[in-house]
Amino acid sequence: MTATMTRTEVVSTAPAAPLGTGAFVTSQRGVTIDALLHQHMSWIRLPGSYLNLINQIQQLTRWSFRDLGDVLGTSHTTVGKLANGALPTTRSQEAAERLEPLLEVLSRISAVTTPGRELADVLGSGTGSGDRPLDHLEQAEWAQAYVVALDVINGPRPTRPQLRRPQAPRLAATRELL
Repeated sequence: MTATMTRTEVVSTAPAAPLGTGAFVTSQRGVTIDALLHQHMSWIRLPGSYLNLINQIQQLTRWSFRDLGDVLGTSHTTVGKLANGALPTTRSQEAAERLEPLLEVLSRISAVTTPGRELADVLGSGTGSGDRPLDHLEQAEWAQAYVVALDVINGPRPTRPQLRRPQAPRLAATRELL
């Protein structure tokens, strides 16, 4: 059995090897099947990766599927289906695509959270103006959620002093000069 690659290189099957002991297809030019798969299939997100993202988010926040669904704008059953390996439907595609940036911003907030303070507590707390990081996460405003979380952790940012505009010298009106 042979197959041809784009450069018309012949790929031949290797002798049968026990399962899990190595590649079952070898290239005559020494390109491994792993390199080929990575090159041509790296854009594909396998269902298991959603489970990994959901698990990491739950480890950071201790959120239930329902809590995570509220942040993603979907139901807890959809989150459960994604966690169990189901492919996203057209309705759940947007929520599935929000998992990775959500994990990224949660990881960044977790890295600056004071030791001993729960991430979920930081996300649910508000600033002096009542702004909560969780509200921005629900709106997929990742940068704003991070800034508000920093305000919750470190306290509000100091206000900048107002710059005084220099006053131009006033000239007397022409009728006053006469």
